Amino acid sequence: MNSREKLSFNYYRKDIETLFMKECELLEMCASQYDLNSWASGETFIVELANPKKKTKAVQELLNYLSEISIDETLKILETINDNGNKQAEQLKEKLKDQTYVWHKLVAATKEQRRDDCGLIFLLPFIGTKQARIEYINTPIKMLQITSENIIERKLVDTEVTYENFFKIFYEKSYNKILIEGKPGGGKSVHMKNLLFKWSKIEDKDKLFIFLILKNVQMEKSLYEEIVEQNFKNIPFINANIVELFFTEKRNDVILLLDGADEFHLKNHKINSILNARKTNIPTAIWSRNWKAQMFESTCDIAFELMGWDTIQMENFFSKCFISKEKSANFIEKVINNNSNIKRLCKIPILAMILFHLWNEKKDISKKSLYEIYEDLVKIILEKNRKILKESDQNRLCELSFMNLAKNKIILPKDSNEQEVFKEGLQCLIQVIPTESDKIELHFYHLSFQEFFSAQFLIKQFRQSNRNTFLSSMDNLFKETNNSTIYNVIDFIKEYCEDIFNDIILYSELVRKMYNCSDNIKKILCQDWDDSDTMNLENDDIHDYILETLIKKIGKFIKIVKIVNTNINTKLLFEMLFSNADGLKKLIIHHTVFSDYSSNNIFLSKYLWNLEQLEIRDCYLNEQTLEYVEKVIGYCPSLKIFILSDNKMLGDGFNAVCERLASQKITHIDVSNCHLNNQEIITLGKTIAQCSGLENIDLSYNKQIGEIFEVISDGLKTPLKHLKQIKLVECGLTEKQAVSLHKIIQGCSCLEIIDLSGNQNAELGRNFGRDSFKSLIKVYLKYCCVREKEAILLESCSFLQCLDLSENKLMGNGFKNICNGISSSCGFIKEINLKSCNLTEKQGEWLGDALKNCSLLESVSLSYNRLGEKALETICDGLMSSSSKLSEINLTSCFLSKKSANSLSKIIQGCTALESIDLSENEELGREFVKIFQNCSEKLKTLKLSNCKVNQVDAHSLQKLTQICSSLEIVDLSHNKEMGNGFQSICWQWSKGNSLKEINLSYCNLSKTEGEVLGKALEKCHSLTTLDLSGNKKIGKAFYEIFKQLQFCKKLKDINISACQIAIDTAFYFRTAIEGHTSIETINVSSNHNIDMIFQTLMSSSSALKKINIANCNLNNLEAVLFNTLLKHCRAIREINLNDLYRIYKDL
Repeated sequence: MNSREKLSFNYYRKDIETLFMKECELLEMCASQYDLNSWASGETFIVELANPKKKTKAVQELLNYLSEISIDETLKILETINDNGNKQAEQLKEKLKDQTYVWHKLVAATKEQRRDDCGLIFLLPFIGTKQARIEYINTPIKMLQITSENIIERKLVDTEVTYENFFKIFYEKSYNKILIEGKPGGGKSVHMKNLLFKWSKIEDKDKLFIFLILKNVQMEKSLYEEIVEQNFKNIPFINANIVELFFTEKRNDVILLLDGADEFHLKNHKINSILNARKTNIPTAIWSRNWKAQMFESTCDIAFELMGWDTIQMENFFSKCFISKEKSANFIEKVINNNSNIKRLCKIPILAMILFHLWNEKKDISKKSLYEIYEDLVKIILEKNRKILKESDQNRLCELSFMNLAKNKIILPKDSNEQEVFKEGLQCLIQVIPTESDKIELHFYHLSFQEFFSAQFLIKQFRQSNRNTFLSSMDNLFKETNNSTIYNVIDFIKEYCEDIFNDIILYSELVRKMYNCSDNIKKILCQDWDDSDTMNLENDDIHDYILETLIKKIGKFIKIVKIVNTNINTKLLFEMLFSNADGLKKLIIHHTVFSDYSSNNIFLSKYLWNLEQLEIRDCYLNEQTLEYVEKVIGYCPSLKIFILSDNKMLGDGFNAVCERLASQKITHIDVSNCHLNNQEIITLGKTIAQCSGLENIDLSYNKQIGEIFEVISDGLKTPLKHLKQIKLVECGLTEKQAVSLHKIIQGCSCLEIIDLSGNQNAELGRNFGRDSFKSLIKVYLKYCCVREKEAILLESCSFLQCLDLSENKLMGNGFKNICNGISSSCGFIKEINLKSCNLTEKQGEWLGDALKNCSLLESVSLSYNRLGEKALETICDGLMSSSSKLSEINLTSCFLSKKSANSLSKIIQGCTALESIDLSENEELGREFVKIFQNCSEKLKTLKLSNCKVNQVDAHSLQKLTQICSSLEIVDLSHNKEMGNGFQSICWQWSKGNSLKEINLSYCNLSKTEGEVLGKALEKCHSLTTLDLSGNKKIGKAFYEIFKQLQFCKKLKDINISACQIAIDTAFYFRTAIEGHTSIETINVSSNHNIDMIFQTLMSSSSALKKINIANCNLNNLEAVLFNTLLKHCRAIREINLNDLYRIYKDL
């Protein structure tokens, strides 16, 4: 028989037995006719049927036999009895055939039991407390994961499933195994009971929900016996055999609910196979605490987490279960909303109910610390249960709680006297779980109680033992405990005494790691601040407690705070600075996400009278956070410099900021690259008009400014007399806007700096007067379509310090006017950039002549200009007058020949301050490097010779150069494929010690031997931040040596190993080398396969990662999953390159 047939047979067994007893004579005939006596001798069966005393036994044995074989045999007997005139047999036969009816009976009877035993819950773990209806409980639930690849299904499940309708998931979806996890006391058991109760009230008759409370399962009972015991006590027609058939038949209309997987400890029980199986015989849902859920989360089709109460759900529950709605609202308003600790605890229903009860009796808990709240909780629980715990017993409880903290429970021998003490004295806090071994387990109803008692143990140890001895052994005490548990224990300690907390932070490396304290944080905490005034946090993850400790310790000393790419609570940062940093002058925040908060909820204790500069750059600001920034500005009366660059989509919050700035004495505004829209530009224009002391304005990279520039120009008329700097890079200025700008410049008597780069349609020469730039000291006109007319503007310059005319290719004879301006500024000019200007030999000679009187020149770039030998010689002669100052020369792709080497050698030898030289893409220099770099400045820091056909002889000469220039930081030898063993001599020199920060050896055709030599050199590259080895396929297994040494390069930020044919074993060594690094910002592994280990490695740098290139890597499923996991942790990500044609930019 199958399960339904057996159910039907059992349901009507009494009726069948009654009928058989009446028709014994016919049974004898049936036994012979249908061969039913095979289970016993026919003669014995007939004799027993004839004996009144044994007839009942014979019928029972026959029924037992029939229940094990096909139901057809029973139907045949009933048919025979019916044929002989007993109509009752026909009716019984039809009932027996209608198995759906009996199934519906079973479902209905089970539902009735669930309505009785699942409808109510006890409100509090106190003696004599009343019960509440389970419908009153409602808490958020969210989807954690789903194995389905259907994105639409993911979104539907995530939005459709709620606590109220959760049972529907068993009707509308075909999931085999479901996990529901949550924190202790979060209502997992209540959720299961709620689900059963909801099921018991719907009209569906087909699905049967069965459950097991796993902590009650006994080893001596089978799985099926346990199900019958817990589900069908008063339903006689179902037994363990039928339940077993549910599983063997893989019934989809039977749903198994398992509550308390974390409380199940029977190792050899069949339930373990269900918990660990990827596919179960019947649909199964499992409820478990988070820590245990992680063990089988991957085997489930879908996982959910119970999130705890929100305030609305809590208020509804309290008002229905405890007292009036008014009183519950009062509790939420006066207690929960005024105490973040209580608010966090009240997400856990059981704690929320106890806290409500505590408040109802004591009224004064809102201002208490977390530690004090738990002290009161323990007291009231003991009082309400009329228990008293001796001090010695409580001390022992604290010790056991800490010693067993890693296990989330207390383990004691079964014969221990302590178990009776704790069971009797703390039955309202602890439940006793028997095990198969000679131990028993004590589980707290909520883990936070064990953490609280553990904190008490540590505090007593700290106070009673030698302080230094205790602190030095802290890490040993914590070594087996997970971070989240340590965190909660330390949380209690901090609430009790900040001095103890501060000492633990300083002395415990493990605790610092738990709070993600970098070496930089420890340095700040430990250093003497009498001689320092700057706090610099970069690529850090700052916990609130650490932030509070930092600012309280150093607040009175700091004048400058700089925060870059750091995970920090900005709201708390502002509050702490306003409370503790009276002398703060500069607050600089770059690339850091601002906290979510309401602008109406701002508590700044006092004004920051001395703050002069507020810089918030690239921080993903939105309307809400900008409103908060506006409030902060109002508390900074001395603010002069305000920088908001690289923040897009600012919204109405920008208008509020502008209005606030208008009332300040602002001298500097920078809103570059903010993608301002027309309305924001209009508001900004009005603000500028009210800033009469404005000196510097940067509106670069806001292209819509060009459309309504008149608003800005009108605003700039107010501060004309003070303006010193105007930056309008790539603002879409046209000829019309140039006219307005010219009027502004004419009125600016103090203007020193102007940057109009990228405005190629402005027609400056037509709209600006000849003397417009006369008094300027810095002019930036990159890619501005400078022609002869525009060139004339620069002739009148007499004070130029910096001139950038790069990417202007149509200057023609007007370049002579520019050179005249350079000559007139000979006593001031320091920087000249003429990159990619298509300079002719004649123009080069003009420039050379102009440079002869320039004695202060520090930087010159003539890259991508085909100058010719004579022009280069003239320029080099001109540069000799600046030889004592010149620090940077860029001659990239200037088509330098062998004959140019003499001129280059002359200037390089003469420049005693030279720090950077770039001769890249000059392939004709041949073997002249020996001559060029002879007697080069020892101060050289940057050497770039990419694609210069550096050969073996040249490389040997460069080895001598690296020996002389011990301060070299940047070396680029990329695309030089013939260096041979000369490259090995360079590496040999590096291996003796170096200052290298950047090395570029891409596409150098390095061999396995050269790779090994490079690897050995990297061991000494302690300052290395950038390494590019892309395109070196022949290195092969020598990458092992390279990667092995990278572990010593702790400052590494950028790595490029694209197109290197990285093998699986090589990737493993890369993982070993990089997994401890925390500052990797850019990684390029494109055109490589087997990169899954690389993704795992980068998790340690996830907070710093900005760019990832995995183009043409043919990711498999595992690699895609690992990459997705990595991205979830990359808060700084800027660019992801998935292939050569498609890039994803995360531009928030």
